[in-house]
Amino acid sequence: MVAEGNHDKRRLFLLISYTMSARRIYAPRLLEDVDNRQACVDISVSSLNSEIGLKILLDKIESLYAKDRHSLSYMAYDKFESFHRPVEMNIVDYLNEFERLYNQIKQYDMELPTGVLAYRVLKNANITHEKQQLV
Repeated sequence: MVAEGNHDKRRLFLLISYTMSARRIYAPRLLEDVDNRQACVDISVSSLNSEIGLKILLDKIESLYAKDRHSLSYMAYDKFESFHRPVEMNIVDYLNEFERLYNQIKQYDMELPTGVLAYRVLKNANITHEKQQLV
């Protein structure tokens, strides 16, 4: 028989997973961190069972996610900024990857002006100055 405390913890993790997916929070490392898991486990069962139990849990998850979101946004922007077309990559694949990386940073409210995007596309395309002039 499962001890009552373990059963409550399992239920808590299921609730956290469901809540994160329902809110479309994708932070794979969020609950891998021992401190984050412990912070959620530290919420008492009586608090979770209260009328505002779900709000308490959501507030905790969102506070943990906010910290993780900063590091995820930094990594996404760094990946976007450092991406250059390798010589063996064709232009269509480059543009697709550039757009994919840009869409990732837009998820973190980092939209760039059209002129800056055009500059980044040309600069990181790894094409000659003459070909840049043709565009």
